[in-house]
Amino acid sequence: VSMKENRYTEGIKTAYRELLRASRNGFTESEYQRFKDEYLSQIDAAYEARDKRTNTSFVNAYVRHFLDNVPAAGIEYMHQLMHQIVPNLPLSMINSALAELPQENRAVLVFMPEKEGLTCPTEQEILQAMAEVDAEDITAFTEEVSTEPLVPELKSKVKVKKITDDIYGAKLITLSNGMKIHVKQTDYSPNKIIFRATSWGGNSLYSDDEYINTGNVNLVRQGGLGNFSAINLGKKLAGIQAGASASVGARTEGIEGNCVKKDLETMLQLTYLCFTSPRRDDDAFTSHIERSRNALKNQELNPQTTLQDSIISVVYDNDVRAKRVKEEDLDRINYDRLLEIYRERFANAGDFEFYMVGDVNADSVAPLLAKYLGALPTKGKKEKYKVIDQRMTKGERECYFTKEQDTPNSLNVFIYHAPMKETLRNDILVDMLQQAMTMLYTETVREDEGGAYGVPVNAGLSDYPEEIANVQIVLPTAPEKRIAMTSIINDGIKQMMEQGPSEENLGKIKEYMLRSHQEDLKNNGYWMNSLVSKTRYDQEFVEGYEECVQSITADDIKQVAQLIFGSGNRLVVGMETPKEK
Repeated sequence: VSMKENRYTEGIKTAYRELLRASRNGFTESEYQRFKDEYLSQIDAAYEARDKRTNTSFVNAYVRHFLDNVPAAGIEYMHQLMHQIVPNLPLSMINSALAELPQENRAVLVFMPEKEGLTCPTEQEILQAMAEVDAEDITAFTEEVSTEPLVPELKSKVKVKKITDDIYGAKLITLSNGMKIHVKQTDYSPNKIIFRATSWGGNSLYSDDEYINTGNVNLVRQGGLGNFSAINLGKKLAGIQAGASASVGARTEGIEGNCVKKDLETMLQLTYLCFTSPRRDDDAFTSHIERSRNALKNQELNPQTTLQDSIISVVYDNDVRAKRVKEEDLDRINYDRLLEIYRERFANAGDFEFYMVGDVNADSVAPLLAKYLGALPTKGKKEKYKVIDQRMTKGERECYFTKEQDTPNSLNVFIYHAPMKETLRNDILVDMLQQAMTMLYTETVREDEGGAYGVPVNAGLSDYPEEIANVQIVLPTAPEKRIAMTSIINDGIKQMMEQGPSEENLGKIKEYMLRSHQEDLKNNGYWMNSLVSKTRYDQEFVEGYEECVQSITADDIKQVAQLIFGSGNRLVVGMETPKEK
C-alpha cells in the first residue's frame, strides 16, 4: 500500500479494512468470474505457445520445484487439469478459506523515507489502528458490472482495395481510404500478435513553453477509454488477452497493441477507442498527480536523482525537454490542455501508418482492419515533425560534487560524442566499440585492479534531433581510488584509439553479434522495429547484417574510436561521498 506522508495509520486502516471486508463477506460472483476468466486465458496462451518455450522457462520451473516444491508438471498437464478444476471450484469454497485467515502471527511492515518532518507510527499505534478496524461493522463489497460493448456497432464504408507483397516477406494491405497496413505473418510466438500505429509530429510541433503539457500527454491514459474508466476497462477485459495504448513522443505519436489470436478484434476495438474516445476522469487524474507528488518528494532524497539532474545540466545545458518533472512542476500540468493536445495528435488517422506482426494472416485480418481502422476519421493534412533545438554540449565540461550516500562511493560518468550518420555499418561499428570497451575495462579495472565490480559502457547512434554517436562510460569506485581508476579509463580510451580491440576480443564480439542476430530473426519485436525503420526512416538494419559484421576489422573500430573520443566533446559528471572531517 502506497501511503501519503504522515498518513500511515490511515493507510494501514484502509488496507486492513479491505482485507477484513473480503474475509468477512467473501468475494462477489463477478469478481470470482473475472479471476477465472483471466487465469484460464493465461493458461490457454501458455498452452498455445508450448512448442516455442525457451530454455529459461524450463530452468525457472525446475528452480521453483527445487526451492519451493512447486510441481513442474508441464503446461500440457496443467492446461488439462486447470480446465477441469477452475470452472468447477465453487465460490463458497474460496470464501470459506478466506474466512479462516489467521488472526495471530501477523506482521505489518512500514517503509518510509528518513527525512525531517516524517514520523514513523509506533507498534502500539499500528495495533490500535487495526483494533479500531476490527470493531467496525464492515459491509460487503458491491459493484455494477457493465454489459455495454466496448465500441458501438461500426458501419464503415471503407473496403480492402488491394493486398500486395511487401518488404521482408510481409504483405501490404491498402484500404480504399488510402490507409496502409503492413502485415508480417510469423510462427515464432504462436498465437501472439503485436501491433503499431505511428505518425510524424509528436511534441516537436509545440513550443518549449508547452512542454510541461506536451511532455505529459500520456497521462490521458489514466482516464480510461470510451465509456469505461481505467478500473472498469480492466474488468471489461478480464479473461481477454488484448491491450492497446497511445503515446506521444519527441517527433511521433503512436499506438501500440498486443493480443492473442482470439482477441484480435478486441485489440482493434481498443485501438479505435484510443483514436476517438480518450475519457476524461478528473478524480483519476488528481489521484495520479497526488501519488506522483509523493513519489517525487521522496525521489529528491535519492543521490542518484541529483546525479541524473547534474548529467542533464552538463549534457543538455538544462534544456527544458531533457529535464525530468519535479514536484513543483505538477501544478502547471493542465488537464484540459492535455486532452486537447491528445485529440490534436490523434485527430487524423489517415496520417498514420499501421503495422501488425505475428500469428496473423493478411487475407484473414484485412476485413477487420477495414472495419475498425476504416471507421477512423481521416480528414486533415499530412504532418511533418520539426527539428527541435536540443543539442548535446560541445567541448569539454566537468562537474564534480559531493553528496551524502549510505555507502562511501565515487560515481563518475564520462560522455563523449561526435557527428555520425545512422547507417547499418555505423550502428554495428558503435555496437562493437561498446563491447570492446566493456571487455577492456572488465580486464583492467575489475580483474587487474579490483577498482569496480563493473564499468558499464553504453554507446549508440541517434538521428534526432541531430545525427550523433555517443559513448557513455560509468565508473563506480571507492573515493580513494577515483583518480587512479580514472587514469585507467583514459588509458583504455587511448589504447582503443591507437590499436583498436585485440583480434581475440574482436572474434568474440563477432561471434556474439552473429548469434544474437539469429535469435533476433525469430523475434516478432525485431521484425516490427525493422519494418518501421525501413518504411518510416528509410533505414536498413536487416539485409546485409551478417556480411557487414564479418567485414569489420580492428582498424575500423580504431577509426570509430578516434572519431568519437578525438572529437573534443568530453563531458564528465562525478558524485562522491564527502570526506569525513
